[in-house]
Amino acid sequence: MMSCKPIVKYPDEPALFFKTLNTQTLELVVDFTDGDGNFGLNNGDTQPPFDPTSIHHYNYYLQVLTRDSGKWMPNDMQITFRVQTNYPMPQPKAQVGSIIVRLEDFTTPQFFPDTFRMALYIYDRDLNKSNVDTTGIIVLRK
Repeated sequence: MMSCKPIVKYPDEPALFFKTLNTQTLELVVDFTDGDGNFGLNNGDTQPPFDPTSIHHYNYYLQVLTRDSGKWMPNDMQITFRVQTNYPMPQPKAQVGSIIVRLEDFTTPQFFPDTFRMALYIYDRDLNKSNVDTTGIIVLRK
């Protein structure tokens, strides 16, 4: 007797889901899906719309939010980077995976506020923006 898994269809636009943030190591883990399999950039992707002066040069955005008068507001700290791909584009099938980033590789813990949240989103190669997900409240120092 054979059993097949049902085929899951994901939207062509990427979707991002916060999973965990380790406050000791500053390791951030998010899960993502992209239905048409075109998330990720190659090293050679430096021409428009992925040139260094474009918002799409980076495909993963982390915006630090701090509390101001009871509301979570963006502050001046945004971390951007390029999630690489190791295969030719576009992929013939959906992508489902995790992105793991050590924030310490991009900044030092002292630059983060004592208490903050992060808003997270990604772009695929068709320049589709994912949903914006947020972390819970992060307390680094008391």
